[in-house]
Amino acid sequence: MLTTSEAGRLRSFVDAGLMNLEDLLPTAASNTGAVALRYWLWNWVSKQVQAKVKVADKEAIRVGALFDHKDKPLAPGTNLEIYRDDNVSIGVEVRQPSRRLDINRLKLLLINTGRISESELDEMIDAATNDTAPAHLFRSTLVEGNSGNESHKTVADTLY
Repeated sequence: MLTTSEAGRLRSFVDAGLMNLEDLLPTAASNTGAVALRYWLWNWVSKQVQAKVKVADKEAIRVGALFDHKDKPLAPGTNLEIYRDDNVSIGVEVRQPSRRLDINRLKLLLINTGRISESELDEMIDAATNDTAPAHLFRSTLVEGNSGNESHKTVADTLY
């Protein structure tokens, strides 16, 4: 079992390794360029980490440290430890499911009862519908090549 000091050192070591990645960045010509480089770096790291987490999830399911929650979901409100050894504990908290209105099914049900016409219902739905804010996808790429005119896109996306 890790001592509190050992666990703290491990977290600090990982944090320091991540922060030291900024030291690998080239010197930017401006403060804005430096910020843009850091933006690219952390988006790139995030993409790489997400890929590693996906692989680790599959491995953890395969060896039994996690269970396949898509195949065998637990009941909402469940909060329990599912794995523990000398070094790590893994828990799961099952949140309440969200509800989604199937507008097409509702329209079919209402129209088939004969209580409302399709055109009346469409007008009501249009009047009660709000548009959400559009998603913004920011892409950061490294500009590569001797002349600076060539670029090789190493895309890291951030969706807001």
